[in-house]
Amino acid sequence: MAAMRHHDVSFTIALTCISRTLILRDCVLGWVGPGLRETPGLSIQRLTIASGANLLDAIFVEPTTSSARAALLLCHGIGETVEHWFPVQQLFAANGVSTLLFDYSGYGRSTGRPSAAQYDLDALSAFHEMRRLTEPLYCTAIVVPMGVELLPIEIVTGTAPPGVTPAGIVTFT
Repeated sequence: MAAMRHHDVSFTIALTCISRTLILRDCVLGWVGPGLRETPGLSIQRLTIASGANLLDAIFVEPTTSSARAALLLCHGIGETVEHWFPVQQLFAANGVSTLLFDYSGYGRSTGRPSAAQYDLDALSAFHEMRRLTEPLYCTAIVVPMGVELLPIEIVTGTAPPGVTPAGIVTFT
């Protein structure tokens, strides 16, 4: 039990240090865009999603010139926040795809602390919010994995909680 607790603390410290360093690098180098901005033909909503005791910062973008043809849940990687991915959301929406992107607990404006178990809960909470926002469309997840314990792995292996059956999943490693 003590070894597992030490692993959780080490994981949290390492992940926090790495992510903060990468975010600082991106800000210094100007790699983070100007953030959210009004875009003709798109609806942009900043949302708060409950994930256990934590609140996740999220951005939902959908086309307004026509109905969305698909829905994607975007799960970013270590050292990124929703602001990094906003241009990608704009591109998807311009092509008829609604997207929900969220910051994991402890990232960006999301509350809480990083942990593998919390990330599973965060992904599941965001997935359910995406389904609520986009029904009757199928929801697919695009994931930049932060580790092997993420919910999308559970979806692929068939061990996901009941009611989680996305149309597909794409990962980047």
